[in-house]
Amino acid sequence: MTSTPKRGLKPDRAPTRQPGETLRVTLPGKAYQRGNRWWWCVKLPGEEKARSRPLKAQEAKVAVSDRKEAEAVALEIWEQAVREQAAKQTKAQSTQTIARLKAQFLDKVRQYTEIIESAKAKAQAEARTRAQAELKLKQINEQRTLRTGSCECCGAAGLPVMELRRIDSGQLLCPRCLEALRADASRIFSPALAECSTPW
Repeated sequence: MTSTPKRGLKPDRAPTRQPGETLRVTLPGKAYQRGNRWWWCVKLPGEEKARSRPLKAQEAKVAVSDRKEAEAVALEIWEQAVREQAAKQTKAQSTQTIARLKAQFLDKVRQYTEIIESAKAKAQAEARTRAQAELKLKQINEQRTLRTGSCECCGAAGLPVMELRRIDSGQLLCPRCLEALRADASRIFSPALAECSTPW
């Protein structure tokens, strides 16, 4: 009992070919003779429906009368149609691929443009904020510099308020008077501290 291979499974061995045997391909459609000339009714790749065509060599005016020549011409016509259809499909696929890649590229360009514009806007906002802060700081410094007062010790007038120091008594002193006050205070308190440090 021989078992037949199940559908979808490959047989254990590939069919063998005898030496000198040639493989023969059967073309689709129907070949027939009309007035001792060969014609072929076939739907070629890329065509919508089957149509009859004379089997004639490329530069011949009439169809061939020999069967072997007719088969060779039919095979040539079929191969030419397959090549043309493959070229059309390749071109269509290339066009689709190019259109898809172009759309992706333009999308990336749009995204990068948005990122750049966002970064520019952020940088401009930061620059404006920095400029406003610098202007405010400059105005504060100008106000401090422009405000002047006088020392309540030596009477020097027109001193910037920033340089005047308020002491415990509430008086405003210039740096010179403040230094003189400190020197006097250290002289006064040094002997007093020395007297306090002696034992009883």
